[in-house]
Amino acid sequence: MMKWIRVVLIVLLVLSVQPVSAKQTDVFRSWIENMKQAPRGPFSRIRWFCNDGTILEPKAYACQEHGGGVQHGEWTQQVQTLRSEGYMIANVFADISANTFMTSSGYPGILKQMIIEQFLIQADDGWIFKKARYYRGALQTEDEALGGEALLLALLKEPNSIRDHFLLMREAVRTLPHYHKNAPTSQMRQLSLMLAQTDSNFESLRIKIHVQPEVSDADRVRQYAKKQGQAELADTYEQLAGLIEAVFSPKDLTKHLLALADQARLPKFSEQLRRGAQKLDKETNSLVRFDITGQLSRLLRNHFLQVDKAVTRLIILDISILLEDELFRLSADLLEHLSNVSTGQSLAWLSQTTDALYGTGLISQRQYKTLKKVFEKQMSPGQDLLELRSDLIYVSRASDWTERKLQFHFSKTIRHFQTIEPLSVRYVHDRLHSSLMLIYSHVLDHLMVDNSWQLGISHDILGKIYSSGINGLNPGLARGILRYPLPGQDLQRFSSDSILVLPTTTSDLPPVAGIVTAGRGNILSHVQLLARNLGIPNVSVGGQLLEQIKAYKDKRVILAVSPGGLVKIEEYHPGWNKVFAQKKKGKRRILKADVEKLDLKNRGFLTLNDLRAKDSGRLAGPKAANLGELKYHFPKAVTDGVVIPFAMFKTFLDQPFSPSGPSMFDWMKNQYKLIDALREKPVEQKRVITATLLRIRSWILQTDPGDKFKKDLETMLVQNLGPNGTYGVFVRSDTNVEDLPGFTGAGLNLTVPHVVGFENILAAIRRVWASPFTQRSFGWRHAFLENPEHVYASVLLMKTVPVEKSGVMVTKNLKTGQTGWLTIAVNEGVGGAVSGQTAEELWIHMDTGQVTVLSQATEPQKRVVRETGGMEKIDASGTDEVLNSNDIKLLVDFAKQLPDRFPVLKDDQGRAVPADVEFGFLNDKLVLFQIRPLLDDFRSQNDQYLNHMDENLKNKDKKMVDLERIPGQDNL
Repeated sequence: MMKWIRVVLIVLLVLSVQPVSAKQTDVFRSWIENMKQAPRGPFSRIRWFCNDGTILEPKAYACQEHGGGVQHGEWTQQVQTLRSEGYMIANVFADISANTFMTSSGYPGILKQMIIEQFLIQADDGWIFKKARYYRGALQTEDEALGGEALLLALLKEPNSIRDHFLLMREAVRTLPHYHKNAPTSQMRQLSLMLAQTDSNFESLRIKIHVQPEVSDADRVRQYAKKQGQAELADTYEQLAGLIEAVFSPKDLTKHLLALADQARLPKFSEQLRRGAQKLDKETNSLVRFDITGQLSRLLRNHFLQVDKAVTRLIILDISILLEDELFRLSADLLEHLSNVSTGQSLAWLSQTTDALYGTGLISQRQYKTLKKVFEKQMSPGQDLLELRSDLIYVSRASDWTERKLQFHFSKTIRHFQTIEPLSVRYVHDRLHSSLMLIYSHVLDHLMVDNSWQLGISHDILGKIYSSGINGLNPGLARGILRYPLPGQDLQRFSSDSILVLPTTTSDLPPVAGIVTAGRGNILSHVQLLARNLGIPNVSVGGQLLEQIKAYKDKRVILAVSPGGLVKIEEYHPGWNKVFAQKKKGKRRILKADVEKLDLKNRGFLTLNDLRAKDSGRLAGPKAANLGELKYHFPKAVTDGVVIPFAMFKTFLDQPFSPSGPSMFDWMKNQYKLIDALREKPVEQKRVITATLLRIRSWILQTDPGDKFKKDLETMLVQNLGPNGTYGVFVRSDTNVEDLPGFTGAGLNLTVPHVVGFENILAAIRRVWASPFTQRSFGWRHAFLENPEHVYASVLLMKTVPVEKSGVMVTKNLKTGQTGWLTIAVNEGVGGAVSGQTAEELWIHMDTGQVTVLSQATEPQKRVVRETGGMEKIDASGTDEVLNSNDIKLLVDFAKQLPDRFPVLKDDQGRAVPADVEFGFLNDKLVLFQIRPLLDDFRSQNDQYLNHMDENLKNKDKKMVDLERIPGQDNL
C-alpha cells in the first residue's frame, strides 16, 4: 500500500511542480555536486522495502513475513526534497510499481527524466551514483533489471499510448536497465570525453573517436596509454579500449532475428525476418551487409505495433538497437573507403542510411518516403550539377529533422533538468553523434564539397570555405558589430548596427543590421517576414561554426546573403566602402502615413461587415479592412468582429496630457520634433525616445476613454458577439503605418489573445493602443517613417475561434519565387507558426497538388484557449501530419480564388504581390484571420554585389552529373 501511495504522490508532485528560484537552483546544484562526491551518493542508509509498505533494517529475509520486498538504499532528505520539486533523480527501478506508474497521465514526463538520468550516469562517470557504486547493497543489479523490465513491458503493453512515440519507447529500452545487453556506443563516447577532460593531450584522439571511430582505435588508445605512462589512468584507458572493441565486435544477429521470427506470429513478417537473417548470415561485403541491416531495421519498426504482445515489442526494440550497433560498426569500415567510392555509390549509401534513420525512429515515415524519392531522382541519369546541389541541400534537412525529433520529446525535460545539472543539455548532441546521422552527415558533406568545387561556389566564413552546414534565409548586405547576447538578456538594448548571433530566431527581435542563428526557425514567422521585407540578411549555421564566429565578437563585420543563399562573413575593412557607397545611391525607403486619406470624423464603432479593403488607412488598419473584404467574399470563413476606428483613437489622444497642459496629441507632435532635431546626437536622441515612449504608454494605460465610449462599446459587443462573458475576443492592434506599400508590420504591435469579460476587454484595448509606442515597435518604424505623429491605432476585437491547428500561408514558393505554389507553416493549436515555433513547413503545387515536406511540426507544446480567458500550453500530439489532404484542398481552393476576389494586394510600385494569409481549422472548416501583401526587399534581390555572388548559380552551361565519378579525385 505504501509503495502505491509513494508512486502516486510522485506523479502528483511532478504535475503540480512550480518553477524554482535562482537561489533554490544554486542550492540544488550544490546538493547534486555533493552527492557526486558522497560515499553513499543519494542514499542515507540501506533498508528493506517490503511489499506491504514496511521498511526494515538490512538482514537476511527481512521482508519474508511482509509479502516479500527488495533491499536498496534509502534516499537522503535532499533527494526527497528534489523529487518533491519535480526532479526525479536517484530512481530505483526495483521499487517502482509498473502498473501504478502507468495509471497517471504524467508518466511520460517521469520516463523522460529517467532517460536523461541514465544518460548522465553514462556521461559523468556514474553522476550522483559515482561513489555509491561502491556502497554495498545500495542497488541490486538483478532487482534493477527486473524492475526496469517490468516497467518497459508495462509501457509497451498499450499500443495507443505508444503509437506516435516510437522514438521515446526505443530510447527507454536503450537506456533503462533490463536483461538485454547492447553495444556501449554512448559509454565509449562519454568515457573518451572524460579522459580528455582529465588529460588534455588525449583531446586529438578523443575527437577521432567521436567523429570517425573504428575498431583500430582500441589499439591507438592502448598505445597512447603506454606512451603517456600515467599509472592512475591506466585502468580507465584499458576500459575505453575494451568498450571500443565491444562496439565493433560482430553480434550474432542471425540468432536473434530467427528467434523473433518464431515468436512474432505474423507469417509475412516472420518470413521476411528469416530471409533477412539468412542473407545477413551469408553476406561478407560490408556495403551489402549495411543495406540488408538497414532494411531489417525498417522492417522491425513497420511491424512494431502489429505484434500483439508487449514482450515481443521489447524484443523488437532490443534487436533494433543491436542492428543500429551493427550499422554503426559497418559504417566505420565503409567510411575508410569513402575516398574511393563513386558519386552514385555514395548516393546509394545515403539512401540506405535513411532506412536506418527511419528504423531507429529519428525520422518519420513521411520524411523517409520523401527522402527516398529524392535519392531515387538523384541516382537517375540526366541530372545536372545545380539540380544535384538543390537536392543535396534538401536531403541535408534530415539533420534538422532528427534533432527536432529528439527536441520534441526531450527539450522540456532537458530545460527542467539542466537547472540542477548543466550537463543535461548534451543529451541531444550525444544521441545524434552516436547514431547513423554521424555517417549520413559525413557522406553528405563529402558530396557537397565535391559538388561545390565542380560548380565553383561556396560559403566564405571569416576566410574559411564551407560547402554545407550554412543556410542563407533572407538575402541582404549589412555591416555591423557582431554581438552575442547572453541568455535572458534584453535584446532591445542592442543598437540597430548590431549583427546578432542567437540560438534561435525570436519574436522579440529589435531592428538590427543582420541576424545569425543556430536554428532555422520557421520560414513564415513574423520576424522572418519582417527581415525579408526590409532586406535584413539572416543566416542559420551549425553550432560548431557559431563557436568559431564567436572569436569575432564585438568586431565590425560584413554579413552578405545572396538571393541564391550563398553566405559571406568577413571582418570589415575600408575596401567595403565602395560597395556600400554604391548601395547608398539606391533610393532610400521612406514611409509616409497618408494623412489625406484618413477619416478622423467617423467616431462610431464598426463591424467587419462595415469594412472593405478600400477602407484600409482611412477608417481602420489593414487587418480589419482586409478581413472585412474577406468576410464579404468568404463569409463562413471569417468570424465576427467589432472595430474601434482611427477617429476614436484620435478623440482619446485629444484629451489633456496633464490637467493644465496640451492634449496628448499635441504633446506627442512636439516630442517627435525634438527627436527629429536630435538626429546628429544619437545618444541624446535615444534617451529622449525612451522617455517619450514611456510617458505615452503610461498615459494611455492610465487614462479613462470615457463613459460614452464604454457604454457604446458594451452595447456594440452585446449586439454583435453576445452577452458579456459568453465569448472571448482577440484584441488586435491595427495601425495606419503597417502593411503600407513597400513595408510590412508583421508582429510589431500587440495582440492580446482570448480576452473574456467586458472590463478585461477595456484593459486590453488600452494595452493595444499603447503597443505602437514600445521601444521595439517604434524602433522598427523610426528609420523609415517621415511623419511619426500621424500613427493612429485602430483596434480589432475578433471573436475567438478555438481552432485545432493554425498557421501562415504565402501564395508563392519562397525559395524559388515561383508563383503557382503555396508556402505553408502550420502547428497544432491557436496562433501556430507566427512566433517562430518549429512548424510543419510545406511547399504545395496548386495545380498538381504535389506536397514537398520541408519540416514537420515538432513544437513540444501547443496553445489552447481557456474557458475563463487567456491561453495555456499543453503537450502537442507530435503527429506526423498537421494538415491533412482535405485541409490542403481547402487552402488550395481558397488560394486559387484570391486573384479574382481580392485583387488589391500591391507593392509600392503598384505591382501585384503574393498574399500572406493567417488561417486555422476547426472541425475541418477553414477559418481566416488575416491577409496582407507579402513584400520582398527588391533592392536585395537586385543588389549588384549580392547577385555577383550567385554568378555560378545561373547555370548558363549545364554541367551534368557523372554518377561514376569519384568525388574529390581531381579537386585536391
